[in-house]
Amino acid sequence: MRDANSERVGSASQFIEVPDVSKGRLTLSGVVLRANPPKNPSEAEGHEQSDPNENPAVRVFKPGRALIYGYQILNAQIDKGTKKPQIQAQVRLFRDGKQVYQGKAMQLDSTDQPDLKKIVAGGRLQLGTKMEPGDYVLQVIVTDGLARDKFKIATQAMDFEVVRN
Repeated sequence: MRDANSERVGSASQFIEVPDVSKGRLTLSGVVLRANPPKNPSEAEGHEQSDPNENPAVRVFKPGRALIYGYQILNAQIDKGTKKPQIQAQVRLFRDGKQVYQGKAMQLDSTDQPDLKKIVAGGRLQLGTKMEPGDYVLQVIVTDGLARDKFKIATQAMDFEVVRN
């Protein structure tokens, strides 16, 4: 890869894990993070323009920003009676390997999901205004109340950075 501005050359690589979803076990996709955009253009007046670093590829955010995260739950078990899954999701936030936030485990509403074997889920996380700059990891933990013990929990994580202005 070559940077057009500096003409410096470099490379990058990363390992990815591709789960075998054909076995029917609870699995999560990767987690996508982005800044929460204003609901309408009038809310953006007087605020700085959208930061190009606050996107799913770069994941650099400022304290006080709201993050939107999303992921997909694959192979959740379906209750034969209600025809619905029994899924709970929880998020945790880590900095330097230490947990700094733990959300409540919340029951997932699958009412409007077109395919219960591929459930789209996510949420919103408000970063604190006094959040220390540094590297963070957002972890998503999903528990399937209908799965066997060995396969009832799946987890994924995504890193991001918090920077001051």
